[in-house]
Amino acid sequence: MNVGIALGSGSARGWAHIGVLEALASMGVEPCIVAGTSIGAVVGAAYAAGRLSAVREWACAFSRKGVASYVNFTGLLKGLISPGRLREALAEHAVPEDLAIEDMPRRFACVATEMSLGREQWFTKGPALDAVWASMALPAVLPPVRRKGGWYVDGGLVNPVPVSVCRALGADVVIAVNLNGALLPGLARAGAQAKEARAARFAAAAEVPGAARDAGSPRDADGAAGGETPEDGIRGQIGRMARAVKDYAPEWLARAGGGTESEAVPPGILETVLASVNIAQDRITRSRMAGDPPDVLIAPRLGHLGLLDYHRAGEAIAEGRRSTEEMRPAIQFAVPDAVPADGRPGQA
Repeated sequence: MNVGIALGSGSARGWAHIGVLEALASMGVEPCIVAGTSIGAVVGAAYAAGRLSAVREWACAFSRKGVASYVNFTGLLKGLISPGRLREALAEHAVPEDLAIEDMPRRFACVATEMSLGREQWFTKGPALDAVWASMALPAVLPPVRRKGGWYVDGGLVNPVPVSVCRALGADVVIAVNLNGALLPGLARAGAQAKEARAARFAAAAEVPGAARDAGSPRDADGAAGGETPEDGIRGQIGRMARAVKDYAPEWLARAGGGTESEAVPPGILETVLASVNIAQDRITRSRMAGDPPDVLIAPRLGHLGLLDYHRAGEAIAEGRRSTEEMRPAIQFAVPDAVPADGRPGQA
């Protein structure tokens, strides 16, 4: 039985793929067909080349300062990350510069997007690092890649979780890893919390000092309390509305910016672009997997990680392992010879 694994896009959340592959190996499942998109192409290529431990060591060594060292301060209009430094690191830790896809111990393919036509391109042979580089060229982060007479960008724009690629390469069973499934529900929860906070603030603002006293006071036909002119009553209502808006505005801005009330700053351009790509990839993933579902879907809960939180590899890897163990019954059903009922590794 040929087992394929489709490793999805998701930037820093992609370190979870390492945990997924390690957990599968502990169950006796070692896919012979690997397809990856973006960060999934990086980890997938390292796995197909037998260098998963090396890329794991590299990922876990990242710190905030280390991530910052890859930022391209001299040419931000071309992309956030310095291409030269990143390519050197990939060649050292993940995909050797001289390695060809057809020479890998496992069958491998990665997905990129051809810019002029917006079409999907699969790379199944040729220099592996060039193919991975094209697959991970996320807009605003890395510049487009010139290859085979065309310009290529991140494959997540057309096929975020390449289940179809695994099947085309001959996989009988496909295990897919979707890194973006927990993101939009997180946004929905934040929206619900913001709505509740807004209602509470308006309710609190209505309870102004003296309200309890005025509630029992006789009022005239214009709605003013005893000893209060109609103008005072109107001014009081306006004041209460102003206080409600004043109290609510910081909450709204903080929710929009993803921070606390003291950090009421709107999202920046890069954050907005990346979030937009994120949302588009989630919708494309849902659509494509509805038409071509995998046999097993692993969805690590990584909504708390940002796209550039590469220094949090330990969390991502641990969640990758946890989410894979959670799917053990489904994996056992799909690959019974590898994961027998007693939980002991079998023969893949």
